[in-house]
Amino acid sequence: MPDLDNKICRGCPYHPSEGRVPPPRDGRAHVPLSAEINGSETLLLLQAPGINEWSDGKPLSSGENNSASQRFNAALAKAGKTREEFDIAEAVNCYPGQDERGRDLPPLSPVVKACSRWLAELIKEKQYKTVVLFGNVAAQALALAWFSDPTVARSITRIVKNRYINLVSVKSIAKALTEPEPEPEPEPE
Repeated sequence: MPDLDNKICRGCPYHPSEGRVPPPRDGRAHVPLSAEINGSETLLLLQAPGINEWSDGKPLSSGENNSASQRFNAALAKAGKTREEFDIAEAVNCYPGQDERGRDLPPLSPVVKACSRWLAELIKEKQYKTVVLFGNVAAQALALAWFSDPTVARSITRIVKNRYINLVSVKSIAKALTEPEPEPEPEPE
């Protein structure tokens, strides 16, 4: 889906021509990650690839201890599920880089906005019944996928969080993967 030659990517701060993001290791081309499509009616929406996922070209692929990938795999095992039961996508499709301490940077707002257009295409094409959100960036991207104006998106992020599942811990991930989606809260009149 994401394509560096598309106008969505050409204006992005993470485009390779901007020199802001390091190229992937091991010779993989600097191309945005695409979603892992397994034919599921449930989309797991993450924040952004880490350095290992950026090099592997696959979401949640790091083998490092205490990585998001390892915590995710532990939650899947606890829930009795496999990754092949879900489609998996990143809210931001390129690696955001590292700070001076070697920690992954949060994605920039204009990048979240640009990548939300890819997300909107994915959701429209696949018609997911459930979207499981992993954090605030995922909630923001989902809101932007529906509403192109960031101001409107910020104001409806709370509604998105009430309508979908926002996850923060391994225990809640396992619970969310095994229990049905909660009913949305009614909107105030």
